[in-house]
Amino acid sequence: MSGAAEASVATHPLCSIATFADVQRVIGGSISKVDVIDEDSLHQLSCIYLDSQNLFNSLSLVFVTSDRVAKTAAKWASAAAYYGE
Repeated sequence: MSGAAEASVATHPLCSIATFADVQRVIGGSISKVDVIDEDSLHQLSCIYLDSQNLFNSLSLVFVTSDRVAKTAAKWASAAAYYGE
């Protein structure tokens, strides 16, 4: 992994749960970038692992916590309620 790719993973600790090698074993391709969507107004955090050679090949990990749900005034009372729906 290059230094730039490593830095993109560091943008949120939850995104380091899966390494580029882990994701590549699951979906193939050449995974070399992680985009993080982490806005205070969203009830979820998304880590999107991208294939630099095929933009249609990617994997998203989505994290929903009860704290985030409560902070965004979402219709769910907790993360369990979100996943239950």
